[in-house]
Parts: sequence; C-alpha cells; structure tokens
Amino acid sequence: MATSTSYQALLRALGCSPGGGTHYRIKHRITELDLDTSHFGPQPRRSDEDLRAAVTVSTSVAGVIERLNLPPTASAITWVWRRIRRLSLDTSHFRRARDRTRSWTDDQLRTAVNTCTTYAAVIRALGLVPAGGNYHQVQDRVATLGLDVSHFTLAGSRRAGPPVPLAEALV
Repeated sequence: MATSTSYQALLRALGCSPGGGTHYRIKHRITELDLDTSHFGPQPRRSDEDLRAAVTVSTSVAGVIERLNLPPTASAITWVWRRIRRLSLDTSHFRRARDRTRSWTDDQLRTAVNTCTTYAAVIRALGLVPAGGNYHQVQDRVATLGLDVSHFTLAGSRRAGPPVPLAEALV
C-alpha cells in the first residue's frame, strides 16, 4: 500500500476494478485497520459550481465526467446524475439515446406492428436483434404513435399443450 498514491492505484495494484463496491469495501477496511493513507494526497473535490459549469457546456454525462476529470466508471455516472438531480440542473441540452437516428422509419414500424404478433417479431422485422434497448425503443415509439397492439400474443402462450407438471419435469 505504501507505493500506491491513491485508492484507485491501490485497487489496480490489488487487481480490482477502480470503482463500485470494491472501492468502498477497501476504504472501509483501511479505516478499520487504521492504516496510514496520508501519502495518497488530497482527493480532488468537485464543487457544485464545478458541476454546474460542466453541465452547462457538456452535451452528455460522459462530457461532464470528462470535464470534472473523473474516471469513466458506473459509480461516477451515478454520482453525477444524483448531484444533477439534487441541484435541479437543466440537462435538456444533453443528447439522448432516443434522439439518435434510427435505422427504421415510423412507416416501417407501422407495417411491422400490423403484420407481427409479438414485439420480438416486430424487432426482427425491423432488422434488429430482439434484445435489451431495442424492446424499449420500439415499445416507446409504438406508444408515442398510438399503434394498436391488441392482436399481439404473449410470448409464453405459444407453448404446445398444457404446462408439464413440475414433478415430471424434474425427473
């Protein structure tokens, strides 16, 4: 530990990722053991004014993180979003995932919704992989356009025959 100059360097030396729960567990354990961390130097503090300035000139949370010289980790993203919400900062100028250009049009979506019976089939008809964010994007756009999905079936309803009793399935 004496060769490390920060918690992040210590985590790297231990072969751990420099963020999240591991960081806090290590920090807590160092406190429990009353180990000297004075050689770590001062940890940079980000003031509310720094955050306000970074949010004003950035177009994304990634830009804010870069301007604040934070590591691009999930914990930094969470921290920035919490502070933005707490300070009620305006992020309407941030680029959003939903604002990106889609590879399909609303007319293609209408056709797919009218001819398919599940969201997965709609997503495939649009040339996408039926996974994760594609479901959210398609479902959000279907709702925005007010498209009728009453003819959709539940994915699990396509099973052939009645469900197999658990006692038979676990033989």
